[in-house]
Order: sequence, then structure tokens, then C-alpha cells
Amino acid sequence: MMEREPLTDEELRMLRMPLTRTPPASPPSGSQENGPKQDQRLIDLHIDFAKELKKILTEVSRREANVRLRDEWVGMYAEFVFGQTVPTCCAVVCSKLRDLEFYVVFDPNLLFPVLDRLLGSRVVETVPSRPLTEIERQITRILLTEVVARYSDMWQHTLSLDLQIDRIEHNTQQMHAIRGSEPTYHVRYDVSLDISHGLIEFCLPWEKTKQ
Repeated sequence: MMEREPLTDEELRMLRMPLTRTPPASPPSGSQENGPKQDQRLIDLHIDFAKELKKILTEVSRREANVRLRDEWVGMYAEFVFGQTVPTCCAVVCSKLRDLEFYVVFDPNLLFPVLDRLLGSRVVETVPSRPLTEIERQITRILLTEVVARYSDMWQHTLSLDLQIDRIEHNTQQMHAIRGSEPTYHVRYDVSLDISHGLIEFCLPWEKTKQ
């Protein structure tokens, strides 16, 4: 893949312009008690969020994106860490209001074609196996900031999160935020955009998520 020229101030300004948002769906009705009903509310929230992901990717790429919730489960942090390719693109997301940290992974098989399109490339190339360049990191951070903002909106009927991206990592195996045996809530979305396919994955601390 060819090295790109730095983005101009005007190009960065346009990328930072907020996308059109729609009010988040009302939370599913049900008991506030922990247990199976709590799990169903989480599932419903993430099913609704697939629609938001579709809007973001469609608006950014100017191509019709297809997004569906692939699966969700409670596992261990080590499953997430060692289940990712290296290098990858993992946003470390924080909520200072809730003392919360979680992770959003953007599959390189999907991310690089999106970046190429945003940078003006019309040639389908082999997805590179390397960390993001500084220009690519800037654009990815802007894109993921919008994803995280809309994800925060989905929770606003339940609790205020005030999420922000702390950093972007390319090797999850070097992240030691919590113990490998710590229970985590995993959510994966199947995404297709033209001929590109990949996953967007969320990994949240289970004990705080289920509360």
C-alpha cells in the first residue's frame, strides 16, 4: 500500500464534522433485577446498536454497509486478548464517571479498505499486515470516536458513561489491564462493505456491565 500525503486541515475538519444522529431507541422494558432478563436487555441494546454501526459506516464510506449482531457471550479476558490478530486495531475506551475501561476492535480486513476509500484510493489491494500509519491512526480515531459516542447514547436511558478513547493499540497481547481469568462480556458484529468483510468486536468487564 502506498504511503499517503498528510491530510490537509480542511480534510481533517470535514472528517471531524458530526455525522447525522438519530435519538437512541428506548431501553427494553423489563425487570431491573439481575439474571436472565438483565442479559436480554443487554442483547436487545446490542441488536439496536447494529443499526447505528450501519449508519456510521454507510455515511463515512458512502457505500451501503451491512451489519448484524453475530454473537455475544460471557467469557474470559484472555479469550479476547489471544483471539485477535497481530497487528490489529484496538481502541481502549474509558469512562471516568464509572471507573470503566473496555475495548473495541476494528478488524483490519474491514478497516484498511475503509481507510483506503477515505484517502481516495480506488484500487483494491491486499490488506497489509502492519500497524496503522500516523495518518491512518488519526482517521481511525475520528471514526471510532463516533462509534463510541453513539454507543454511549445507547446507554443513556440506563446510566451516564461519558466515554472517550484513551489510545489505540495494535497488539492486544501486550495489554495487561485486567487478569486473564477476569470475566468479560464479548459482543461481535459481522460487517460487510462492498467486497470487504470483517468483524467489529466489543469486550466489556462483565461485573460492571451486568449491574
